[in-house]
Amino acid sequence: MRGIVQPLIQWWRGKHTSDKQQYNSAWLLAGAIATLNLVFLIGLPLSLWLIGVWKLIYGVLPVAIAFLCLPILTALATLGLLAFTALAWKNHDWSFGARSHYSLITLTTFIFIGVLAYWNLLGFQF
Repeated sequence: MRGIVQPLIQWWRGKHTSDKQQYNSAWLLAGAIATLNLVFLIGLPLSLWLIGVWKLIYGVLPVAIAFLCLPILTALATLGLLAFTALAWKNHDWSFGARSHYSLITLTTFIFIGVLAYWNLLGFQF
């Protein structure tokens, strides 16, 4: 976690990190967000199927609540993606292809958050 937060703190204080460290931290954050979103997409339906949807009559299961926490975490972490994208375009540290690819990942993550919000899967709306 230190590798993700440290460059943002140093940027806030006006100190510069090495380009390689910032590049690695940015891609680590993008990979973590993508992994958590994939765990949510596979885990929530699978857990409801294995446990039985009919048990929702008695209330929301703790495992479902745990899976519903993942989109909230990834939505907050997406702000870090936005910060890394802005820094990459501002400083021209990465190649144009890498900046474009990272911007596309950031845009896709924002679209995914919008889809989750549309289907009332972002937050606890039960």
